[in-house]
Amino acid sequence: MTTTETDPKPLSALSETERAAVLARLDTLRAEIAAVAAEKAASPRQEDQRWAALLSAIQTVPDSRRLDDILYAAEGQPVLVQWATRDENATVASAILEDKIATARAERPLPPVGVARSGPVLTGPAPAGGGWGWLPALLLWLLFLALLAAIYWLLLLGCALGPPFGPAIGRCTPLAAASPAQAAEDRRAGLQDELAFLQQQLGQAPQCPVETTLTDPPPPPVVPIPRPTPPPVQETEAPPEPDPATDFDRAREQAGGRTGDVTVTLLWNGHTDLDLSVRCPDGQVLKARNLMPEGQPAACGGEIDVDANLCARYDGAPGHHRACLEWGSPPQMNPVENAFFLNAQAIKGTYAVMVSHFAADGRDPAATIPFAVQVRQGDGTEVARGAVGPGDTTSVVEFTIE
Repeated sequence: MTTTETDPKPLSALSETERAAVLARLDTLRAEIAAVAAEKAASPRQEDQRWAALLSAIQTVPDSRRLDDILYAAEGQPVLVQWATRDENATVASAILEDKIATARAERPLPPVGVARSGPVLTGPAPAGGGWGWLPALLLWLLFLALLAAIYWLLLLGCALGPPFGPAIGRCTPLAAASPAQAAEDRRAGLQDELAFLQQQLGQAPQCPVETTLTDPPPPPVVPIPRPTPPPVQETEAPPEPDPATDFDRAREQAGGRTGDVTVTLLWNGHTDLDLSVRCPDGQVLKARNLMPEGQPAACGGEIDVDANLCARYDGAPGHHRACLEWGSPPQMNPVENAFFLNAQAIKGTYAVMVSHFAADGRDPAATIPFAVQVRQGDGTEVARGAVGPGDTTSVVEFTIE
């Protein structure tokens, strides 16, 4: 298909010389098409067989139309209309373009050499429409060919198919198989991402609540009744009954806390920095060594020897919602603080145990923290429970040293 600067002329409007040249050019093109059709027909590929049938079919023209009615010339090139069509009446046989060309030549023999012609001889009427009747059909065929090209490009240009002429295009490049080293590296990167995700989830997990009840102390062992023995054999004395140990005692021992005539132990859960303190009978307040004034390691005969989750740096001023940014040592999920008093050194009177919320865990700075306090004095124990909010101090329990 092409465009020309002049309108196509019907074959009947050409001179004998122009007519002969157009028919010769048509023979050449038809021979090329027939050669390609024969080559495709000889191929075992089904696609080539379809192309051969298509190339043969385009030479089919209606038997009822003369060659002068369907052949035009545009700048010396033959332009064929109504090709690859049949008459509406199916019983009328279709003709091959070759027969039409032969008939046209028989009807109009070339003039002898040397005979002058005054001008082109018109052998038939021009197509209706002033020479433009072929244009709608041409536009429809152009649209049809464009649709075929789009379908071919979208559906057939895959990894195994190419156009029928010329080198294949649109070939797919096979993906290179991943090497074992690359596969191992991808696996390692995936495991690292999964580990980082699990660590993030663990860091965002809520704090475990303090147990509302502590395990009961084990029952004292049954003292066996000594059996009477012969006089030479002495009776075996029963072992002394051990002091029952509690969860507080076991947690204090694991944290390295000491005991005295009075021992006060604080337990809670999470990374929050709670502080244990004791108000003495004379008004002094016993705190951990790092919180006591310089040169005053203890107060009223007591000492706090275990201080857990010590916050070294925090944001904001003391008060509500102060979050710890850096701990003096790695924070514990089950922290313990411990204080003890010796009767010989302690001031006589009543003592008050207090718990303060110094700095919060940054993941939940507004949380209220539950806790439990045990006071062991002699053979007796007393357990008190409570909760303290950010920046608050609460009095928990009292004991007396006489």
